[in-house]
Amino acid sequence: MTIEGVTFVDDAVRSMSREEFVEKHKDCFWQDRTEADRRKMLEDAYDIISR
Repeated sequence: MTIEGVTFVDDAVRSMSREEFVEKHKDCFWQDRTEADRRKMLEDAYDIISR
């Protein structure tokens, strides 16, 4: 799934916990945004993918 220009591998996302996913990716994507915004975006991405 692609979210805000970043493509995530659905199966890989589902294999992680929400916190693990956020921690692994929070410093990689969307560096033009604050860490709080990046965390929220990653949490939302995780929720959408893991449904």
